[in-house]
Amino acid sequence: MSEPTVWNRTTLYFETRFRLAGLMKRFPKIYLPIFTSRRHDHNGSVCGFTGDTEVVIDAFPRCANSFATWAFLKCQRRPVNVCHHLHAPAALIAAAKKRLPALTILRDPAKATVSLAVYRARPDYNRSWNLKRSMMDYCSYHETIARYRSNLCMARFEDVISDFGNVVRAMNDQFGTDFDVFEHTPENVDAVKQILEVSHRWWSETQEGDPDHLKIPWPAASKKKETERFADMYHDASFRKLRLRCEKSYELLAEDVPMANAA
Repeated sequence: MSEPTVWNRTTLYFETRFRLAGLMKRFPKIYLPIFTSRRHDHNGSVCGFTGDTEVVIDAFPRCANSFATWAFLKCQRRPVNVCHHLHAPAALIAAAKKRLPALTILRDPAKATVSLAVYRARPDYNRSWNLKRSMMDYCSYHETIARYRSNLCMARFEDVISDFGNVVRAMNDQFGTDFDVFEHTPENVDAVKQILEVSHRWWSETQEGDPDHLKIPWPAASKKKETERFADMYHDASFRKLRLRCEKSYELLAEDVPMANAA
């Protein structure tokens, strides 16, 4: 059963912050120059949207953004300027308008929103508000990019983590590009996971100051309890209207994206 939202100073601060950020992320001319032009990753490479961007890899948080990004970069035989990890529709909209190759990843909202709520969890967060905000952000992200879907390469989360090579091939076919294709072997997957660990450690220490176990971008026993709590809450009757909106926004985009490994 969901908890009543307690509007304390912390909740009000983050609600205002998330609402403003969510609004700005819908408008490339506002969001990209201000927040992404100097953004860089753990290698020191620019990962914001700039005039040199060749491809965009962006999706809602907790949707295999990191795996897709590092798997793609790892297999390229030349340096490729990739805009990634903005978690902002603005990046995909800008790519669509400029006819740049752009990949976005679709994940079932029941999994994506719960995972984001676990990531955002902290002692002074009300759980009900946390999950509600994650679900509202999910709707906003996918509803915003829906009108640009014909200019985006869309892949399901399950296919990204099981055969990313096919996803790159689909992107090459759609945009007429010749990016090198990732070979989804156990050795290559392990190499990508090592990059994920380095990237996560860098982000936790330099951006957030604390390598929180709830923020690691892969399944872990340490997150099981919180995940189960939020999963139960997601299916609570009090979230029905918002849950249906999440599912509708997902289905609208996913209906034309067949499962690569479907029988």
